[in-house]
Amino acid sequence: MRTCILAIACLAVQPAAWPDGLWKCGDVFTDQPTAAAGRRCMPATATAVVVASPRIASAAPSRSSSRVEPVTQDGRDREARDILLNELAETRDRRTALLASEKSTPPAAFAAELRRLDSDIDGLRREIDRRPKETQ
Repeated sequence: MRTCILAIACLAVQPAAWPDGLWKCGDVFTDQPTAAAGRRCMPATATAVVVASPRIASAAPSRSSSRVEPVTQDGRDREARDILLNELAETRDRRTALLASEKSTPPAAFAAELRRLDSDIDGLRREIDRRPKETQ
């Protein structure tokens, strides 16, 4: 079981934050021991507290059910590549339009937008290069 450790080191760092000190009343930490009526309250010390977290069931499918047919995967790869190629074409068109409007755009804004578009184009090219090439 995984556990999380919560250190109450802040007692040593900021003692003024709790003028009456920090109290442990059962499983609860508080700065007002009188509010925890019916619980046995003791001054808390600067020690670590272990909090157990519930185990979460894995939602991952079994390996055999996660496989797809090669034809299906090829189709997905083609679609992904087409989307990237369309984005690349649109980004190049926006860059061309920006270059055409250079004189009407403030220099700082023009330079920043041009750098961003060039960076987008480089990123799209890298992503396209990572994709499987079309096989026909």
